[in-house]
Amino acid sequence: MFHGIGTPVTSMEPGEQDFWIDWGAFDSIVAKCAELPPQSDRFTFDDGNASDLEAARRMRSHGIDGSFFVLVGRIGRPGYLAAQDIAELVGLGMEVGLHGRDHVDWREADDATLFSEIDQAAQELSVICGREIGSLAIPYGAYDRRVWRYLERSKFTRIYTSDRGASAPRSRFVRRNPVMRWHTVEDVEAILRGEAPMLARLRRWVMPQIKRRI
Repeated sequence: MFHGIGTPVTSMEPGEQDFWIDWGAFDSIVAKCAELPPQSDRFTFDDGNASDLEAARRMRSHGIDGSFFVLVGRIGRPGYLAAQDIAELVGLGMEVGLHGRDHVDWREADDATLFSEIDQAAQELSVICGREIGSLAIPYGAYDRRVWRYLERSKFTRIYTSDRGASAPRSRFVRRNPVMRWHTVEDVEAILRGEAPMLARLRRWVMPQIKRRI
């Protein structure tokens, strides 16, 4: 899971700078992944930052696909993808999915806000993409029992969380592993191999079970 690449051109939320990496690191990761045997791992990008388009172009040159999750309320704003950029992502063969409307914590949203953030925003994004939106990434990876059940009843066929670890290839709810500014290519290779201490693996299994029940 990536967020922004390069130098941000807008102010960031607290802690967001840790999710941005430089272009040199990104290019090294792309090149290394292109050398690996074909597998089910996938690059994903959250927030719809303007750097997504250049990232997609570089990935495509190496034959790598990706999923780009857009905040509908930020489309066209400085530092974010414009409608024509999203159309180019689709033309490059990339998946465009929903990240909500305004990057709010859905656990704190009332029913009307959830409907606007998810159902209405997906419809608006589908007009831009010229196709139905089949995937969604949860903002902040934050969900509880109410949000989980809302998403279970939704039309989305793939729902991406920020719960670390691996998912079964056909799983509807998909775990993701963030790439942070301090990660090296070797760190990313370790993520792809599924290497993690026993305690971390246990936590990855337990925490989603807890969140779905509170």
